[in-house]
Amino acid sequence: MKNTFNLFFAIIVAILMSSCSSTQLISSWVSPSLQDSVPVKKVLVFSLLGRQDNQVQDQFEDAVVAQLNAAGVQAASAFDLFGPDALKGKQSGEIAEKIQKSGYTDILLMTLLDKSKQTTYVPGAAYPVAVPAYYPWFPPFYGCYSYYYGVVTTPGYFSTDTNFIVESRLYNVGNEKDAIYVVQTETTNPDGLYDMASGVAKTITEDMAVKGLISK
Repeated sequence: MKNTFNLFFAIIVAILMSSCSSTQLISSWVSPSLQDSVPVKKVLVFSLLGRQDNQVQDQFEDAVVAQLNAAGVQAASAFDLFGPDALKGKQSGEIAEKIQKSGYTDILLMTLLDKSKQTTYVPGAAYPVAVPAYYPWFPPFYGCYSYYYGVVTTPGYFSTDTNFIVESRLYNVGNEKDAIYVVQTETTNPDGLYDMASGVAKTITEDMAVKGLISK
């Protein structure tokens, strides 16, 4: 019975894990001009995911900033620097001046490219399992355990995944026309906004380290 329980437990865990949040790298590009550049020092994070909702922008930027700081990169939120309405009515020159005066060397601009749902059918499966059987007709002190193989089946089910594709662009302050780094990530079934932002930030910071944009 222990083997049967373990098998059922493993199946349940597998089903639960299939619906957990995950973020993967889709593509990334870094400008050839950065081969001999100094790693990123101080980044201001702009999230366009919250243009219609200040709370969304604030939470997303905070999660990204936390991951960048954990990776040794000095980072801050544009929401914290400018406030909820500070960018409205301002010219790009005014914004750039405030960013430069605050000592930022780079800008990370993040936007949601796509959100989609996909439903798939996961067929049931049958697993052979060894189940202990006790034969009581043996004398007690000759109690004997043998094994026969039974079959445990799991029913099929429908699984719906929600996918978010986020694009992040890194710019040098003073040259905001040309991105120096572009990366796209896909997050599946995030457990809320902060979870998605943390997954995206962790994935891109790891890639930035590989690309030499930040110190490992």
